[in-house]
Amino acid sequence: MQNSYEQNQNMKKKDLKKPKLNYFQALVIAFAMLMVLEACSKKTTTDDSTEVSEDKVSEVVDAVVGEAAGSAGSVEGGAVSLQSVVDVAGGELLPQATCSYTTARSTCASSSATVNWAGCSIGTATLTGSILESYSGTGASLCLLSGSTSVLTRTIDSANPRILTLLTGATYTTDMSPGVAYDGTTFPTAASGTVISRIESGASNGQTCSPSAPCYTVVLGGLHRVLKSAKGTKFLEHIVTSNLTTVGSRSAGTRTVSGSMTVWHQLASYRAVNTFSTVVWGSSTCCYPTSGSITSALTGSLTGTTLTVFTTTCGKANFTGIDAVTSEITLRQCQ
Repeated sequence: MQNSYEQNQNMKKKDLKKPKLNYFQALVIAFAMLMVLEACSKKTTTDDSTEVSEDKVSEVVDAVVGEAAGSAGSVEGGAVSLQSVVDVAGGELLPQATCSYTTARSTCASSSATVNWAGCSIGTATLTGSILESYSGTGASLCLLSGSTSVLTRTIDSANPRILTLLTGATYTTDMSPGVAYDGTTFPTAASGTVISRIESGASNGQTCSPSAPCYTVVLGGLHRVLKSAKGTKFLEHIVTSNLTTVGSRSAGTRTVSGSMTVWHQLASYRAVNTFSTVVWGSSTCCYPTSGSITSALTGSLTGTTLTVFTTTCGKANFTGIDAVTSEITLRQCQ
């Protein structure tokens, strides 16, 4: 008799009309789409080689929401999503894509597999890079997260980092060598990879975990992201860490994310510590959060605290900036 995890996986394989993003691609695409738009729309400075403090912090929070959604989507059902189908130019899900996770991923051997994005296409962009997946615990021999304390560690190849090359020639590179942040912070665990753990009892970041509703923690030790123009102009440089817990699924309207995600904005010289307070994707027909909030504490060239409160209106949230003014914002990071 199949367990609930196996049934869930079989259902996912049959539902090809509603493909989901692979975790790593989700992060790349979400941030690339957002930051390319931001880089093209900046009007507050004549020097486009750096981020500027006038950038909307609400858009940074929106990007963090997208990254959290990618983390959650990658583990719903206990395994990596099977397809990536994002059109970078239009930001739309496509019925087919040449960057197929199942094609790029090697067969499982000795509890590990390799993902090689050897120049495949995502809409008008191409993706390269290699990622090692290493499993331990229950299901490791099949490269699955199928039991309590199962762990998946993903490591980007330092010699072959993940690079998304856009039609314009701009490149968006992600590696695990962040170096030293503008404020002197170091990231000693960055090279150890992204660690995803399944928890079936107790609690994690305030979430209740059980065999029927397992929690998944996603710990980023320090991802390093750089977006450059075709001529080498650096539009952004970010370092991202996280300790998030996700439970439930978006398809069931029960996905819930709690925990924290920190982003160092290297060119703008500020840090945002984003705390998720029971952020829920409460509708199976809406790919945005519909309740909960994110509090962002800013230090460096920007200081203060912001609050993003999600509403039941799909794609809308109320954002209170460091000036204490509240306004409605439209979310763009849909996963």
